[in-house]
Amino acid sequence: MKINPAVDAKFGIALRIPLCSQGMEIRVNGEALNNAENIEQGYLDIRRTWKAGDIIKVNDPMEAHRIYAHPNLRADAQK
Repeated sequence: MKINPAVDAKFGIALRIPLCSQGMEIRVNGEALNNAENIEQGYLDIRRTWKAGDIIKVNDPMEAHRIYAHPNLRADAQK
């Protein structure tokens, strides 16, 4: 994600961090962020002075997982 404010400005950008995400890596201009310290209610708040051309890169190595319906839910049985 490329950030292009008209002038350098201090503000926050909130990125949604899914609970199922493990090993997500976030970088701003190539510098890795410590994700755990700023996550609140499922959002990572990146608060800094942003300049034109700043770049946020997100790498989320999510794996597919099969989820089974509860056996007592007849409509979902065998699906």
